[in-house]
Amino acid sequence: MHSASSEAQAQTWAYFQANMAKYVAYLGEASSSLMDAAIGGSIRGFTTTERYDEVKAFFDANPCPRNARKIEQSLENIAISAKYRDMICAGGAVTEWLKAQ
Repeated sequence: MHSASSEAQAQTWAYFQANMAKYVAYLGEASSSLMDAAIGGSIRGFTTTERYDEVKAFFDANPCPRNARKIEQSLENIAISAKYRDMICAGGAVTEWLKAQ
């Protein structure tokens, strides 16, 4: 459902934020990969600097030490996607190349 639309992405992220304590309680002693999946699923597909800032601020305020690497990788993916999106929106060579494809 997360990738069905931008609204679904927003709802998934909002649900994760509102229920993070439940995720931590339920998955706290389990393999960290399960929480990694929950984190990744809740923020996958974000492509703006605003979302980057929001996700970073959330995890700065709600640290998950066992999942720090996944959070860092996810933030890096959002930042890269945001830069790429900004380049396309600005026009220029990238946009022309994409149109030609």
